[in-house]
Amino acid sequence: MREDVVERNRNLDRVGDHARVALHTRTELVPAIVQRADAEHPYEVPCVIATPVIAGNPAYVQWVLDETAGIQPHP
Repeated sequence: MREDVVERNRNLDRVGDHARVALHTRTELVPAIVQRADAEHPYEVPCVIATPVIAGNPAYVQWVLDETAGIQPHP
């Protein structure tokens, strides 16, 4: 856990304790993650970013693909 200070509307606010979460998924599932974060997260604009994997453990990358294979993106 960590405490952050962020700038909102030109004011510095303490946002309290929170944790960073990393979701490892397929690109086509990111919009559904953004939609859910927007609906359920207490922040007005929750931070959801997607970064490409340019290299990694091939077995792990395949595991992520296998684990998310049956999940369909939301329209």
